[in-house]
Amino acid sequence: VVWIGLVVLILFMSHMWIRQAAFGTMKSAFATIGEYHEAHCGAGGAISAEAWGKYLDGRLSNVSGALVREGIVQVGLITVALAIMFSLFVILRRRERQLERDKAKARSYFFSTVSHDIRTPLNAIIGFSEMLKSGMKTEAERDQALESILVSGRTLLGLINDVLDLSKLESGKMKIALEPTNCQRLMREMV
Repeated sequence: VVWIGLVVLILFMSHMWIRQAAFGTMKSAFATIGEYHEAHCGAGGAISAEAWGKYLDGRLSNVSGALVREGIVQVGLITVALAIMFSLFVILRRRERQLERDKAKARSYFFSTVSHDIRTPLNAIIGFSEMLKSGMKTEAERDQALESILVSGRTLLGLINDVLDLSKLESGKMKIALEPTNCQRLMREMV
């Protein structure tokens, strides 16, 4: 719509410029003809019909030449303007396609990374659950297995929340809020 509007605007402006140029050329020609007529025909001056016709033909030739020059200039300007518009359109379209490719590449990388990161805590949850089901030798081993299941579950929940947050962020519905973080607990969970 913007491109069509620009083309219409360029064509309208060129039409107005050609009209203005034609009006100026005609006005100048009429003034010159009036001066010539007054000098040669006014106050009893006589000019032959043949000389008058030659003079008018000369003025008509000057007017048509000026109009043709104005038209050529205007066509050149319109061509340049349309070429610039087309070049901008091509550049913007290429940039848009590149952004789409970059987004697709980023999504692919994101999903491969997330699927790997989700698999790790799931394996821990499943592995420690199977160990608990088969029985643990000591109470300390059982507590460690339960702690690992809890940490892995929280990690998995955090990943899922991050994916949902990313979805909200992409749609523009997320509001970011700063909060204090318990670094000691975070480090312990990471270890």
